[in-house]
Amino acid sequence: LSGRSPYADVSHKLGEFSEQYRRGIEESVKAERMKMELVTNVSHDLKTPLTSIIGYIELLSKEELPPEAQEHVKILQSKSERLKNIVSDVFELAKTTSGEITVERRPLDLTKLSYQTLGEMEDRITSAGFDIKVRICEPPVTVISDGKRLYRIIQNLLDNALKYSLKGTRIYYS
Repeated sequence: LSGRSPYADVSHKLGEFSEQYRRGIEESVKAERMKMELVTNVSHDLKTPLTSIIGYIELLSKEELPPEAQEHVKILQSKSERLKNIVSDVFELAKTTSGEITVERRPLDLTKLSYQTLGEMEDRITSAGFDIKVRICEPPVTVISDGKRLYRIIQNLLDNALKYSLKGTRIYYS
């Protein structure tokens, strides 16, 4: 016992453990950052050709085509818009996770936004064959929110309800 503290070995081990833990966290953060950069880059790289595809579909839709071809163009329009929304959602998710997203907080009429979203989705709702029971607050409700993001949330919730609800059931929106 040459003047060493009885806790020296424990202290040394604790220091080693602390250093390993710190390096593990740094590696985890670095891996997460790289994953988000990859998702962002892939999403961005998909946007350019997808925009071009949507443009060509738009040109096709203006052509005089046989009825069967017109139906195919409508399907292409629907699927390409769906893909565009998915790519956009992935891109937004990557931005959100990386902290690069900006949220515009403004007073917003939630009642009006709800009716607007339901109106814009009316064709999808009708073609899906669902009865949506709507009970929205009156008088209008004002919230502080990002209108674009809140619109996407409502739209995604309704899309999921249309996609995953049993046929013949009612969907309640309140």
